[in-house]
Amino acid sequence: VRLARIGTLAQRLNAVESLASVDTLCLDKTGTLTENRIAVEAVEPVDGRSEEALRADLGVLAASAGARNSTMNAVAEAAPGEPAQVLHEVPFSSARKWSGVTLAGRGTLVLGAPDVLARRGVPVDDALRARVGAHAASGKRVVLLAGGPEPLAGEELAPGLVPLGLVLLAEAIREEAPATIAYLTREGVATRVISGDDPVTVRAVAEAVGVPGAGTAVSGADLPSDPEGLDAVVAETVVYGRITPEQNRELVRAMTRGGRYVAMTGDGVNDVLALKEARLGIAMGNGSQMAKGVADLILLTSSFATVPRAVEEGRRIIRNTHRVAKLFVAKTVYSAVILATLGMAPIAYPFLPRQITVASTLTIGVPAFFLALAPSEGPVRRERFIPSLLAFVVPAGIVSAITIMAAYLLVRGPLDAGIDEGRTAAVLASTGMGLAIVVAVERGPEGRRVRPWVWGMVAAFAALLVLGIQLPWLRDFFAAVQPSADVWAVVAACLAAGIAA
Repeated sequence: VRLARIGTLAQRLNAVESLASVDTLCLDKTGTLTENRIAVEAVEPVDGRSEEALRADLGVLAASAGARNSTMNAVAEAAPGEPAQVLHEVPFSSARKWSGVTLAGRGTLVLGAPDVLARRGVPVDDALRARVGAHAASGKRVVLLAGGPEPLAGEELAPGLVPLGLVLLAEAIREEAPATIAYLTREGVATRVISGDDPVTVRAVAEAVGVPGAGTAVSGADLPSDPEGLDAVVAETVVYGRITPEQNRELVRAMTRGGRYVAMTGDGVNDVLALKEARLGIAMGNGSQMAKGVADLILLTSSFATVPRAVEEGRRIIRNTHRVAKLFVAKTVYSAVILATLGMAPIAYPFLPRQITVASTLTIGVPAFFLALAPSEGPVRRERFIPSLLAFVVPAGIVSAITIMAAYLLVRGPLDAGIDEGRTAAVLASTGMGLAIVVAVERGPEGRRVRPWVWGMVAAFAALLVLGIQLPWLRDFFAAVQPSADVWAVVAACLAAGIAA
């Protein structure tokens, strides 16, 4: 419910714990670090023709294409045109990185990533490559329009294509992105930017938002295929460009092999493989239904700024769960010790069931309720939860058991009091030690300052117990008695020694 209030839908309960454990967050560039909407900033002819002729080719391509994506929509908006008869079409895919049409009377037009088209035979000379690199270095997304007379065959590029012009696309950096990256860095969460765009462009955007280590980028074409080589690249690289969906999944898999707890954000069908592979899949609320279907968390507002709040909420929940666990298990330990000693001895047991209810309610039931829902600070213990839990509850439980048994036996023995007074002393001692455990849990191993409301709760419950003993009807119901001054002195001395221990 609390996650939903900040715009985060947890589709799986274990996503809450995963939020607290995440140490690596993989991000897409478009829609996460930048605005989801792109626009054509400029077009540059490269074949000696005019800009009007280039816009005419772009307009007929965008108007004729049956398959639309954000790039084609941006081109259609910037260069309106009339559709032509389509003889063959190859729609865009994240694996190909290009799309094209063969039009009646106009030949073939292809729009795609310049480096991808160059590797497939489109002649991109050094001068054009330098222009593309300069634009990409400034954070622009660059696509190349190529054309030729030969038709497309299947899903292969037509032969004889030549460059016609460059299309410069601009994506505004999200206003909240730099602050979000800075928060994640302070919290020890490493960020990795994985995108299908040009590595130089992705690197420029990553540097602009302050991603640590974004100075170098690797292209998908340069990624090794063997696991050992990929592990080595992943250990040193932060920014990845021209990545296919399969490579995205392999990158997440390699990070996990390296001991990282990986979260992946995505919004499209091409992100599904990586979302499923990550320990925590996070989908945008405006993403595809398939991406949202496999994700563990959905950011309903589609805002990257929700991630830090969700991470902190997950950490708060886990911190509080660990603290509450200490209360319950410490009580289990001292109950077991008392049962294994006095429970086996030929002496009346120091508690009646109704008396145990008093101590449990005041030291575990009600405090656990407030501690579970309260704000919290401090580190999240991701590793070795059971050993760290036992390191606290075993000594705390043993000391509490010794304190309770000492108070009970001293009242029954040296003071020669009756069973009711002995049990009353045991209830007082167990409640006092239980409240001391609450304070110790609040302080934690770091020795944090105890919040005022916790002191107030402890003092109120201690006063409530003392007041309850003064009321005859309540005292009779719980089979307790009004302690004498000697009994109070014994209980106080035992509690002082137990709390100090």
